[in-house]
Amino acid sequence: MILIIKRPFWGLVQIFPKKLLSECYTSSSCKIKLSAIKTSNIPKNLHFRPWHTTTYLHRTLRNLNNARISLYKNNSINIHRLAKRQIRFNTTIATSACSTADQEPNNDPKWLNLSFYTFNPIEDTRLGSLHQSMVKNFKDFGILGRIYISTEGINAQISCPGEKVNALRKYCDEEIPRFFGKIDERVDGGIGDFNYSTIHGDRASFLKLIVRIRNQIVVDGLKPGSYDIRKQPKHLSAEEWHHALSNTNIKPIVIDMRNHYESEVGYFEDAMRPDVDTFRDSIKAMNEICQGKHDEEIFMYCTGGIRCSKAGAILRSNGFKSVNVLRGGITAYGRFVVANPSIKSLYKGRNFTFDKRLGEPITDDIVSQCHTCGSPCNIHTNCRNKACNLLFIQCQNCRARTKHTCGNRACFEMVDTWEKMLQEKNSSDESSTIMIPINSYPTTAAAVPTSSTIPAYDDVKPGISCWYDHAHRVRPKLVIERLGGKGENLPTQSIQEILAQKISTTDE
Repeated sequence: MILIIKRPFWGLVQIFPKKLLSECYTSSSCKIKLSAIKTSNIPKNLHFRPWHTTTYLHRTLRNLNNARISLYKNNSINIHRLAKRQIRFNTTIATSACSTADQEPNNDPKWLNLSFYTFNPIEDTRLGSLHQSMVKNFKDFGILGRIYISTEGINAQISCPGEKVNALRKYCDEEIPRFFGKIDERVDGGIGDFNYSTIHGDRASFLKLIVRIRNQIVVDGLKPGSYDIRKQPKHLSAEEWHHALSNTNIKPIVIDMRNHYESEVGYFEDAMRPDVDTFRDSIKAMNEICQGKHDEEIFMYCTGGIRCSKAGAILRSNGFKSVNVLRGGITAYGRFVVANPSIKSLYKGRNFTFDKRLGEPITDDIVSQCHTCGSPCNIHTNCRNKACNLLFIQCQNCRARTKHTCGNRACFEMVDTWEKMLQEKNSSDESSTIMIPINSYPTTAAAVPTSSTIPAYDDVKPGISCWYDHAHRVRPKLVIERLGGKGENLPTQSIQEILAQKISTTDE
């Protein structure tokens, strides 16, 4: 067995077999010491504090050649110079590097998917108290999801147990407003109606509850004070929006304020869809589209309405007279379409969502293609190899052929090896429960290799790292095109070098 630290993620460190070593640090002395540790056929994983940086852990691993290692009877190893952390041999927890969530039974009650936001100001001194209050109450309600709070307001996307919705409504109406600033500084009266999704189910759409304090609930990249958030645009209901776009004689300016991968699977007809990765980029694109059009009527939409509320305020602050946004976003329009089956939807395709569903259907139109084979498809997914986690569109045929990976050979082999190991484990007579560490390559213990058996870095076929930045992870066409699919030779270039090369070529 070789212990390798490779870019920490989710509080676990990867352990790779020798044939898949990549961007790793090893030392012969360290390997010799670890070889003395009792091995087994159960994969090992290294637990550490999630706030440790990559640099710190790499430096620590390089220092392990001088570390004093102790093996305890409770199957834990203490490496004393590793900040007194422990490596635990856990044989009871069943956590998979290749997600098995789709196969797990779930007895949860019915969950309602909803969102809400407000731009009412909150004083710095109250953010900590609001954070504690929301964490406590939302845990009591059994809510899962993401909630961001800042001095400019609250932004929440959650899954709530059906029987707790009334309690949540009461908390939002009575408790949260106590943390808001002065009444004359508020944008609205408080948290408005919940924005319910069109699809609910017996499973939550989020894995856990996250409540975070941020500088902004929607990051715009603008200087503080450059606009007045209280100058809100005109918020149109879904019915008003539909009527306005259906009965206009002049083609209006309709801007999709979402990211490119969101609008790829669904959009309003004739809408301008900027090729952007973040809301900051959307603001720049919006300003370019609207330049010199202060007197024209502008329509904007997004997933749930919050991005358009801020974007509309920015335009209004810059002198634009007629700015209209879709209240509740595409989510609200989807409910309108469901409630009025006789109307012709102006929106085509799916509405991308930032949860486990990765989207909900608005119409049956398929406006996008599989990133692997090019066939019509509108289903987003993440590569099953959690060390890759590429966001892309994949059809059922390619999903079956690539074992739900992006098609990269390293990702395919990682999942394939895991499945074979699990199959062998299930067919064996051993009674212990197998553990597959998150973000690790499962492998049986092997003899400590000599230097001649360790492959050179150029011979390694690395997977697509999930530690490249957001803009790279959501560009599947580029990644799949450059890194190749199953059975193809992978380039020795890193993803950063590939993208830098593409950018320089584009600039020329």
